[in-house]
Amino acid sequence: MSLLLVPEDSQNPLCFLPPLVNVAAWEGVTNNPWVIATMTQGYRLEFITRPPLSRVLTVSSTSSHSEEQALLKEIKTLLEKEAIQEL
Repeated sequence: MSLLLVPEDSQNPLCFLPPLVNVAAWEGVTNNPWVIATMTQGYRLEFITRPPLSRVLTVSSTSSHSEEQALLKEIKTLLEKEAIQEL
């Protein structure tokens, strides 16, 4: 499930719900088929060709143990919210 990202200072509570939860609200705002499809099915980036795969493993590095712990905590939070998924 994808999440709708909005600025933290947004006053619209519907913005913080996953799009599938508030489809009726979106349909009340617009009848644009592209917008409704994007909100219900998500958006896929369109590439002319597939991006090349790298033969080199990319490794993220942190300069301190506290940075590493903060990064791991944030990843865990995003996984729990289903904002990202492990591949």
